Amino acid sequence: ANDAEIFQEDTGVAASTTTPWHLALSFWVLGLLNNASYVIMIACAKNISEGGTALVFLANVGPSLLVGLSAPYWFHHISYRYRMLMATTGMVLSFALVAFNSHGDTGKSAVLMWKLLGVAMGSFQSGLGEASLLALAGKCDGENSVSSNAKRQCLTCFSSGTGMAGVFGFFWKWFWNDLLGFPVSTMIWLAMVLPLGYWSTFRHVMMVEECHRSAVTTTIASITEEQATPESEALTLDNPSERSPLDTTNYDTKIENMSVSERFFFVLRLWPYIVPLFTVYAAEYALQSGTWTAIGFPVDDIHSRDRFYEFSNWMYQAGVFLSRSSGTLWTAPIWILWLMPGLQCVNLIMFTKVAASHNSAASWLYTPGSLYIGAFYSGLLGGACYINAYTRICKDFPLQYQEIALSSTSVGESLGIFMADILGLFIQSCLYQANGLDGALVQCPI
Repeated sequence: ANDAEIFQEDTGVAASTTTPWHLALSFWVLGLLNNASYVIMIACAKNISEGGTALVFLANVGPSLLVGLSAPYWFHHISYRYRMLMATTGMVLSFALVAFNSHGDTGKSAVLMWKLLGVAMGSFQSGLGEASLLALAGKCDGENSVSSNAKRQCLTCFSSGTGMAGVFGFFWKWFWNDLLGFPVSTMIWLAMVLPLGYWSTFRHVMMVEECHRSAVTTTIASITEEQATPESEALTLDNPSERSPLDTTNYDTKIENMSVSERFFFVLRLWPYIVPLFTVYAAEYALQSGTWTAIGFPVDDIHSRDRFYEFSNWMYQAGVFLSRSSGTLWTAPIWILWLMPGLQCVNLIMFTKVAASHNSAASWLYTPGSLYIGAFYSGLLGGACYINAYTRICKDFPLQYQEIALSSTSVGESLGIFMADILGLFIQSCLYQANGLDGALVQCPI
């Protein structure tokens, strides 16, 4: 029996083992809003710089990567409140810089630089917000339950919200710009409502979490000493047979007392979680920025290629949303966590081969139906790897190390996207060359 069951049996009072629904819902909204700015900038990449979309993609990941790399060394000095205030300010500046400089002559280099700075501010916001909120969600799940087997509701809801952000961001651009015909600058000015909702939702999370944690703490404090779980037990894994390759039970240094070198080696030991995230992100973003740009029906028609790119991304985002919402259903063992990136790499190879040789024997796969299903499958793999990497950390690590582990592991995402943005340029170039298309920004090395 777990702590909650023992307590209820002996006292007749049910201890809280679930997260308040409005706290979980707030984390879903935070996930949606945190990543919405990133997706809106991706959706507007061609409008921001018609001939240099690769620059937009790189500006949209660079600052986020720097935040992820440096987070273990300064996050503990700055509270969640100030980090989220910095993130909210970054979102406001991002929208303002891009919207203000989208008027008039957008071809001037100075104007482009200001817009790229705005994109970079959005990248800083999404990276800082995601690393902070992942850690906060794990912290809330851990502190709001006396049961070690409680489902990761806050973490799953945040993950699900980030999955919906892809659909939301592309819909925002489509609705205001494509459907209603508003200029891009107006569409982005309208997005200024998002930072307000972002900060307000975070304040609500902090208020609800503090009240609920106080209630849970008061309840648990009334359990007698002999009923309480010994501290040594609390720092062990739920099931020793499911331990990851990383032994997380040997740490005896408090987080706040860790030196810079100890933090560095702690992050290095997170490789069983960082490597799968890096690989799956590199493969799926290479699909988006490279392979899917060179597919169309027919491929030599630019409008057909744009149409396939748009719908394949919709299917991909739908798959991401579904799989990122599955965190309360199961937690994948470490070998499956590593299998999913491998399958995504196979997916990249298959899509690229079909795109390069659609006139050969592989042409039977070159149909909208099969390729859209493949895009949906790509989203399922990517989203499942994301949520299971973080729920696996919560299962493998003692509570006191979960915050730093969750925030540090997110660097794998940014590293993967950065690699994919570069790789995608060359994949696109080679596929354009294979299909006799013009417009590639770099020369195919093959």
